[in-house]
Amino acid sequence: MPSNISRFAAAFFLLFYACAGAMTSDMQTAATDSLLGQLSIAASASDSISPLYSIFDMAYGARRNEIAHQLYHTARQANNTSASLDMLRNIANFEWKNDSALSYVKSELDKIKDSPEKKSTQLFVDMLRIDNLLFNEENKDDNELLLQYVRRFSNEPVSDPYERALLLYAVCRYLGKETRGELLERYIERLNKQIEAMNLPDGAVRRLVYNRAAPIFFENENYKRVIETDMRMLHELDSLEASYEEQGRHFFNAPIYRYNVYRRMLGCYPILQSDEIDNLYSKTLRLADLNPNIAYDLEKNERATIYYTIAAGDYQRAKEMLKRQIDNPIHTTIRLSLLKMLKETAAKTNDNETLLATSLMLDDEFDRRLDRKQRERSRELRLIYDLNDLLERNSRLQADSHRVALRAKSILITIGLGAIIILTVLAIMLFRQSRRNRRLATRLSHSNDRLRKERDELKETRDELTMLRDQARAADRRKTEFINNMSHEVKVPLAAISEYSQLIADCIPENQRAYLERFASIIKMNVRLVMRLVNDVLDTDSLENGQMSLEIHPTSINAICRLAIDSVFECGRPDKEGIDFAFRPECGDEVTIETDGQRVGQILTNLLTNAVKFSDKGLITLSYHYDEGTGQISFIVTDQGQGIPNGQEEAIFERFRRLDHSISGCGLGLYISRLIANLFKGSLKADPSYKSGARFVLTIPTK
Repeated sequence: MPSNISRFAAAFFLLFYACAGAMTSDMQTAATDSLLGQLSIAASASDSISPLYSIFDMAYGARRNEIAHQLYHTARQANNTSASLDMLRNIANFEWKNDSALSYVKSELDKIKDSPEKKSTQLFVDMLRIDNLLFNEENKDDNELLLQYVRRFSNEPVSDPYERALLLYAVCRYLGKETRGELLERYIERLNKQIEAMNLPDGAVRRLVYNRAAPIFFENENYKRVIETDMRMLHELDSLEASYEEQGRHFFNAPIYRYNVYRRMLGCYPILQSDEIDNLYSKTLRLADLNPNIAYDLEKNERATIYYTIAAGDYQRAKEMLKRQIDNPIHTTIRLSLLKMLKETAAKTNDNETLLATSLMLDDEFDRRLDRKQRERSRELRLIYDLNDLLERNSRLQADSHRVALRAKSILITIGLGAIIILTVLAIMLFRQSRRNRRLATRLSHSNDRLRKERDELKETRDELTMLRDQARAADRRKTEFINNMSHEVKVPLAAISEYSQLIADCIPENQRAYLERFASIIKMNVRLVMRLVNDVLDTDSLENGQMSLEIHPTSINAICRLAIDSVFECGRPDKEGIDFAFRPECGDEVTIETDGQRVGQILTNLLTNAVKFSDKGLITLSYHYDEGTGQISFIVTDQGQGIPNGQEEAIFERFRRLDHSISGCGLGLYISRLIANLFKGSLKADPSYKSGARFVLTIPTK
């Protein structure tokens, strides 16, 4: 009886949802509770799949991923391969930035019997692994990787369509980092044709490719291609919803995907008919009525409404919205098109002031776009040149191979014709060979004597090299001992000089003390400089010889920052006039991480010291960003000083490199800091995009 009641309740909510077209939060909770009741009395794993799918379709965020894992294991128990593969695709799509999650999906796929649907799922997961690799690459040369993919695609014919599609996807993704030009669009077109020709059993790969391609076409204002791609995307969504409806999945819907497609298509209004524009905007408004997230974006983002009002000729309203949205960071990639619209609406409404201001901004944007296009074209030409050069070499190799084959045939014919002659003269050759063998035996004896002599000489040389190596190691040990002893011998007198200079100043009467205290402070400052030089030399030697180790223990993030601040500033402020300092913590004092706080503080101290040293005025800030999900923390030190010359962002990390010899220092601070960052398996970089001074970013893992 309870089983029938639970099923009746679930059926009721399914029917109500189908009629209403949307669910409130209370209705969704009630439907979920009913489905959970049906799930609790399911007689088998197969009976659990349908209610689990309904719960999955209504879930959001981390809860949705949790249900996906549960549904996958249930489908495996029920031997439902289609549902298993469906959930593996959802898990991979949800956690594509997570290496371990993608490895888990890959290992689970290996357990499933081969089939066309499995192969399609493997292609989908491998494409997401390429996205993951591209997302997580920080220290790799993307240009070389791109060239490797393009070389492999162009010069190693691949018969397997799945592998060919994967190679094309990799080329498009890596090429997208270098250029948005025609070369990228041509490769995207080849990828689309390859995917469509494969007739994949599910649409996951097609939706992924369309979702990546449409924004690129839109950014390039290739509206015809945008419409074609988004229409294919809508067809895939319609087919997916129809398929799910046949399977009884009444709760599935994709409003966010449809909203993004409708909004992008509205942006193509110059090539659309008025009835098409009205239809798209009406569909967008209906989605906003059903989904609060879409309604919020429609109100705050306003892009869809801007496109519609311009197409409808309501230029005054469009102009006001464009003014609000023109500097929104979310519109960076389409800022040029928004400026064109603003200029158009200002001209239509005779707003000369806005027209002038927009024209100036448009000129700047055109300059930036032209500069970017020139760089992209340069990269495309370099890539095309490399490929043409490679193809030319391959052509030469193929021609040489063909000539070798022809020559081999000629040789075989010649050998066949000459076989009789060879047999005829064989007796004469054998006689001559016997005499030659006797001469060769004599020469071989002499050669053996020479080889034995050379062997003895090589042995002596090896012994000498071994002795020289041992001497070099001993010299290195003596150097290290000398540096350690000298550092001790230097530190003790320097400390005494500093203390006695202050003691002398303290023993002088008040009316004469100020004069001597100035000299005492100069002595203390120079003592600190020498002490820092000694410490830098010691740290450099330890790091280069692999003798420095990390002491990892729980440490407060704010405590690390305050340690560095107190080491550089007295009373938390710079002693230079005109310089201000700000510490902007992201977390409270109770947040701790597993790291070596002393070494992190040493890096921050060097960065803050450099910021003060190379700044005459302005604000110095220390901030950090802690991403608990990825287990990484980034410390940012920013100043408004003289900055770093273009092209010198990496040179400043070299040993003894000093860009300004008028400022004190030996050029070891940044070199040591990067070595310590590498010891953490982290990174230390100068931000080249920051032009108001210098900005350094230290990123280290905490897991």
